[in-house]
Amino acid sequence: MSAVRTFLCQGRRLASVVSLLLAGTCGGDERNPPTRAFVPSVCDSSTAKGGGLCWQDCEIPCGILLMGTRVCSCVDGVFSECVCLPPKDWQGAFRAPRCPGTGPATATALLDTPCPNEWDECIGSEVNTGTPLGCACLDLATQGGLLRWQCGSTNRWFLGQ
Repeated sequence: MSAVRTFLCQGRRLASVVSLLLAGTCGGDERNPPTRAFVPSVCDSSTAKGGGLCWQDCEIPCGILLMGTRVCSCVDGVFSECVCLPPKDWQGAFRAPRCPGTGPATATALLDTPCPNEWDECIGSEVNTGTPLGCACLDLATQGGLLRWQCGSTNRWFLGQ
């Protein structure tokens, strides 16, 4: 990347501007400090992750029903750590069993179906490359007091037993 940055920064055209915007700095030697530029940072679920370019810390909704808050720390123009924190009033347990059902019990199959006890949780059987999909039994105002499985990425709010 530094060779590409050096090549582009030496040009006096659009490529220099693009390099400044993407990399954050251009040039610099013993006599002249590097030029520091504004690094564009879109704070959304596609960019707010470790290794993404940034210019400030980022907080976005995350987790089941987007109830949590993803906090990404921006260090030297790069998101160094992003953690999805559960809401302060989350009452689920730290460990959860597999989701109930016949055959492979997936979180997707349980979504919006009735559930027995508020704050019950389960881990789906879906193959996943990130955090596992899971469900929490929640009573939402939009459901008229009915308990329903709400499902999504667990973001390590709870783990399998």
